[in-house]
Amino acid sequence: MKSLFFSFAITMCFAQTVFAQTNVGFGLQLGVPLNEFRANTQAVGAGVNLNLYTPFAPKVPIYLGFNLGYMMYGSFTQRINENLGVYAQNGALLSNIPVNLNVTTNNNMLNGNIALRIKAPLTSVQPYIEGVAGFNYLYTRTSIYDETPNKMFTSNQQSNLINARTQAQSFVLQYGAGGGFLVKIGENTYLDIRATYTIGGRAQYYDRSQTQNWKVTFAGTNYSTGDPVGLSTQSDAKKSNTDLLLINFGLSFAL
Repeated sequence: MKSLFFSFAITMCFAQTVFAQTNVGFGLQLGVPLNEFRANTQAVGAGVNLNLYTPFAPKVPIYLGFNLGYMMYGSFTQRINENLGVYAQNGALLSNIPVNLNVTTNNNMLNGNIALRIKAPLTSVQPYIEGVAGFNYLYTRTSIYDETPNKMFTSNQQSNLINARTQAQSFVLQYGAGGGFLVKIGENTYLDIRATYTIGGRAQYYDRSQTQNWKVTFAGTNYSTGDPVGLSTQSDAKKSNTDLLLINFGLSFAL
């Protein structure tokens, strides 16, 4: 593997060159869990990626890059339609209050990497290999929205958000290697197809199979202010290393 890497690097340095240029790009990103991570969850993350690569020198096909990506690897939405009873001191039912809630739980990943890329300085198709190191931030967040007429459960009439809370979060380091192709489709425009294998640290997170069983509960006696609803998770967060296969498909623009 090392000999292949160095052979590629030497070949690139002595190839028929075009001037190295800074590239900025964006596109779709998929995150496929691997190894222990896959044993805990088979949910594939999907989202977007932004990247910037700049050469060390005009005729040197070695680039320093920065990647930032966001993916959602599970989402579950439930709608709650119930009637809350209002009772007198003696226990007599005085009235029923209709409750219409939208409860959305998202499992998210935010990842960022510094990359060192060696790219073939060719014209139409530019293969490249790279090493990356950075972080992965996993978090599960639940948002509860008021869909009751007149928004009676939230004091902010400009928003129907009652409450939002992060149920679990983990910040871990990751590193890896990968490669891809830049395929020229315009004067300064390229298709960017890339796959990267990353080894991630041990994290705590929830899976969609868990979040779809979470229940909304009601608490307190004053339902016009404050936080009248809560979430019962009824499950323990999973723990594992967070190895991923990142697959990117997007556009890159030479500046």
